[in-house]
Amino acid sequence: MDAGNRSQCGLPDWHELSAAIRYVAGDRPGDHLITKWARALGHLHRTRYIDPGRTADVDHLRAELVTLINQWVTTHLAPATRAADVGPAADALAAAYIDAEVLLLAPNEVPQDDLHAAWSQVGYLATQWADLVAAVVDGQQCPPGRC
Repeated sequence: MDAGNRSQCGLPDWHELSAAIRYVAGDRPGDHLITKWARALGHLHRTRYIDPGRTADVDHLRAELVTLINQWVTTHLAPATRAADVGPAADALAAAYIDAEVLLLAPNEVPQDDLHAAWSQVGYLATQWADLVAAVVDGQQCPPGRC
């Protein structure tokens, strides 16, 4: 199954998820529901930085989105295979992306090692998402320790 077809009948790939977190996707009619929820997760993670006083409310909303994602996967794709991992994986990718974005846009100079570590984590989680999509949609087993 190719990535375009997977997106329509399964799960968005990591490129689509990343675009949603960056506000480039997830707001148009026809966008995958998981992409829309990933966009909302990115927004909530940004809100935690902007308004730390709302952390409890934001975390509650994030938990609700994670549950919605897992329920969608269970209902539409694979009730017996890794459905419970999809929501937390989307949330983790959104969190890592926003953490890296905050470092990149920091007003003070950030050590290159910190930037590299943050973006490496985004890359690792994107790979983990791709492995998880393959497991849930295509029934492929994840490599040990990857998802």
